Amino acid sequence: SMVGLLAAPAMLAWGGVTGPFAVFGLSGVLWAVVWGFAATTYPRESLASRRVSPAELAHIEDGGSVADDSATTKSERPPFRLLLSKAPVWACIVANFVNNWGYFILLAWMPLYFKQVMGLELAKSSYFSALPWATMALSGVFAGTLADSLIAKGVSVTTVRKFIQGVGFIGPALMLVLLTFQTSANGALAVLTVAIGCTAFTQAGFLVNFQEIGPRYVGALHGMANTAGSFAGIVGTYMTGVILESTGSWRAVLFITAGVYAFGAATWLAFSTGERVFD
Repeated sequence: SMVGLLAAPAMLAWGGVTGPFAVFGLSGVLWAVVWGFAATTYPRESLASRRVSPAELAHIEDGGSVADDSATTKSERPPFRLLLSKAPVWACIVANFVNNWGYFILLAWMPLYFKQVMGLELAKSSYFSALPWATMALSGVFAGTLADSLIAKGVSVTTVRKFIQGVGFIGPALMLVLLTFQTSANGALAVLTVAIGCTAFTQAGFLVNFQEIGPRYVGALHGMANTAGSFAGIVGTYMTGVILESTGSWRAVLFITAGVYAFGAATWLAFSTGERVFD
């Protein structure tokens, strides 16, 4: 996200509006080729090529991951009705929806916010928008380290996941409300940096919870949740454009996004768990 925001003005100058699309699209195709040759179904399959060490493999498999296909048959389908009947699954689905709603709005619209509200030109606004994403990279590492530390000290996994994900949703909600009162570019940048830094806590929240509640069905669980997240990314960015075009109000956009984050926090705190739900 940070590199893309910083590079986008140069791509626009080089290739016009189509420049960023061409570069990012080609990068995706090239990475798909690498992924096709390098990725394996199970970590053990990477042992021979030394992409995983014996110690790392033992750590992964001892943590409860599905190590091979001996527990399932190739024709077995995930029990979607059973999965969708459990509240912790819906907590993850809603969390992914909320996370992507906020993430893609902030990623796509913040350069325009700085340009329209703070009066910055596109090139400079991209630099302002990049700093929060750099903070996000560091914050994600901190969140993971903090979560592991709390669990190692005996705090229940459920409590840790609720706390970490609570920071990931309540923090941005509060900061986006505070953003509506900012009158300077530096003040807005500081508030946005805290907001996006808090969103990185999701990397140690719902994003790892799939493996905890149902390691056997983690692919299906993550797939359902990510479908909801993708839908949120489409609808959220589109609705932001509709609101801005019809009202011209950034306050409306920020308050709605804060409300979505608050809804996600309430749902997560009420229904999530760190315990295994599916055998």
